[in-house]
Amino acid sequence: MNSIAFFDVDETLLNTKSMFDFLRFRRTAEERRKATERLASMAQAGIDRTEINRAYYNLWAGESWVELMQAGEAWYADLCSGRRIGPPFIASTLAALRRHRAAGHGIALISGSFLPCLRPLADDLGVEIVLCTHPDLDSAGRLTGTVRHPMIGKAKVVVVHATARRHGAELTDCHAYADHGSDLAMLRSVGHPNVVGDDPRLLAAARLEGWPVLSADMVTDSAAERVRSVEAGVRP
Repeated sequence: MNSIAFFDVDETLLNTKSMFDFLRFRRTAEERRKATERLASMAQAGIDRTEINRAYYNLWAGESWVELMQAGEAWYADLCSGRRIGPPFIASTLAALRRHRAAGHGIALISGSFLPCLRPLADDLGVEIVLCTHPDLDSAGRLTGTVRHPMIGKAKVVVVHATARRHGAELTDCHAYADHGSDLAMLRSVGHPNVVGDDPRLLAAARLEGWPVLSADMVTDSAAERVRSVEAGVRP
């Protein structure tokens, strides 16, 4: 493939933070409260997002990977029903994904989230490449609570380079979409960066560099049929 479009997921493509929405779906209200307070206190203390990502996966220690993958399917179906948060996709970014698909570009999801959340999304959108955080498993297939390489910040740059090289794509021909300042280095690593939403750090870079800025204000519902219609050459 001659070009890959890399899409951050949480609040870039999805109108929610998948990791925390999955936590709400899977855990009791009290468990959610304690977990959220712990992670929020780390953020307020200025702890690096990479370490907060590690702390999130520690919450799943002892859980069966197979059961979490099954729960992810149920979570995604519930998300797409719109009952809790309304339409789950950010419209401008989903439209961009459709355009890349129609142009024959490769599509990659790149996220600090994990496969229980990202696999059903990728399957729904027909995305070939999923780049994410992979929790460590023990010999029984249960999460140990640790991760080796959180897919946050500079780790995304490394993986973008490796993925482009593996697929024979030049970085100058690749695209990236992201909503958070921690993804600035990733955006700068490709020839066609795109800012989603109103993060001050990214907006400042966009003004300086002349990057496109996509609105995150409008949302839309489940994407599968529209993506497939574009693949078939039918106007959605």
